Amino acid sequence: MYRRIFGFHKWESVKSFIDGLGRLDLKHLVMTYKVRFYKKLAYGANSVMSDLFYVHLMDTDYVAECICYRSYKN
Repeated sequence: MYRRIFGFHKWESVKSFIDGLGRLDLKHLVMTYKVRFYKKLAYGANSVMSDLFYVHLMDTDYVAECICYRSYKN
């Protein structure tokens, strides 16, 4: 979008231009929205969604620990 609006060529980097505008690049913008979404799930008014979110986090950590234990054991 920045290339088309401001006339940048394909070989020119727009990263410094985006930084100069004080905007986030797409990668960091998506990460920001994910963090906001997870925060709303964790601290939201809907207790069922919060509980499900925490169960998901616990299961994810448990699976990661099992995988590390198996690789260490072998």
